[in-house]
Amino acid sequence: MNKKYEIRLQNEEREQIEQHLHGKSTSKSLRCRCLVLLLADENQGAIPIQSEIARRASVSEATEYNTRSGITAHAGFMRLCVTVNAPNLPVLPK
Repeated sequence: MNKKYEIRLQNEEREQIEQHLHGKSTSKSLRCRCLVLLLADENQGAIPIQSEIARRASVSEATEYNTRSGITAHAGFMRLCVTVNAPNLPVLPK
């Protein structure tokens, strides 16, 4: 099977993700996405298949796929977290 999205986290990124995962004010959806990324990290050895990652993180396969593709498209976890958690971002006109 060809993998379309590869997740390779550096140590600093893993630490930041784990901080979000265990943070008191972190929402459930963000915790699930953090867990998906940690499970999909190819630097940690053999990774489970998509359905197994989704099952372990208690999300749908679509959420698992969207999390992976969102990280790849946005070139990093921190940008995704900032986009999700930044209430002070200006609202763009339609």
